[in-house]
Amino acid sequence: MRFEWPAYNDEWRGNRLTAFKVYRVLGEEQGSARIIDVCTSDDIVDQIALATPRPMSRLDVPAGLRAEWSHRLYFPDGPGPDARVLFSLLSEVLSIRVQDVDVALALDWYKIPPDEDHDWRNTDIGELRYRAKYYRSSPGLMRAARDDLVDLMADVMSRHPLYAQADAIVTCPGHDASVVSCGEDLARRLADAAGLDLIATQAKTALRPEAKAGGRMDLSDEFSMPTSLSDLTVIVADDALQSGHTMRHVAAAARRAGASRVLGLVPVRTMSG
Repeated sequence: MRFEWPAYNDEWRGNRLTAFKVYRVLGEEQGSARIIDVCTSDDIVDQIALATPRPMSRLDVPAGLRAEWSHRLYFPDGPGPDARVLFSLLSEVLSIRVQDVDVALALDWYKIPPDEDHDWRNTDIGELRYRAKYYRSSPGLMRAARDDLVDLMADVMSRHPLYAQADAIVTCPGHDASVVSCGEDLARRLADAAGLDLIATQAKTALRPEAKAGGRMDLSDEFSMPTSLSDLTVIVADDALQSGHTMRHVAAAARRAGASRVLGLVPVRTMSG
C-alpha cells in the first residue's frame, strides 16, 4: 500500500484555510450547485458547515487530487453570495479549538518563529497587541493600538456569518480584579463599535496567578454572568489566547447562564499553549 502525504497538516495551536477552488456542477437544475475543494483542517470544515445557511455535504476527494485538497464540499443550492467572503476570511485568521467554545478566532500569531537572521519578532498584529498592553508610558500610542485592534476585530465580525449574528460581547476578567485589563478594555471598545451589549464576567477571586507566569488555578467555578444569556449568541473577547484556559471557563459560565452559542475572538494566539 502506497503512503500518501496529507494535503493539510493539522496544527493543534491554530489552523487556516490555505486554498479553495470552486467548480460549477454541470447538469444541475439552474446551474446553482457548486463543489468547493478546500485545503484545511477538519475543524474549519465543521466551522464552514456551522456558518453556511445553505445545505452542505462532504464528498470524497478524488484520488488524483488528494495531494492538493483535503476536503470536497458539495452545495446543492449553491454556497450563497457570501461564501467567498467567509472562505477568504478563514484563510486570513487563525481558527483555534477551545473547549466549550463553538468557534474561536485570532487575527494572527503573536510572534514570528526565528530564522537565521532574526530572533522571535512580533507579527504586525502582535506589535499592535504589545503596544495596546504595555505602552503605559505612551498613553496616546496605547489608545491608538487598541483602536486599531478593535477595528480589525470588528471587521472579522462583519465578515463571518456567526459573529455577525452575535447579541453581546462577554469579557474575560484579568488576573487582578482591581484594574481594568487590556482584554476587558478591548471587549468594551468592541461592544461599543459593534453596537452590542457588554456582559462583564464576574470573578470570585480578586487576584489570580498570571497565565504568562505559568500560574494556573482551577477555574471550574470561578466565573459567572451578571444576567441571563438565555438563547443568546455571545462573543468572548480578550487580548490574547495562550492556553485557552480562561476563555474556556468564561464560555462555560456563559453556557450556564443560557447562551445558545459561544464564540471567541482575540487579536493574537501565542506560539506556546
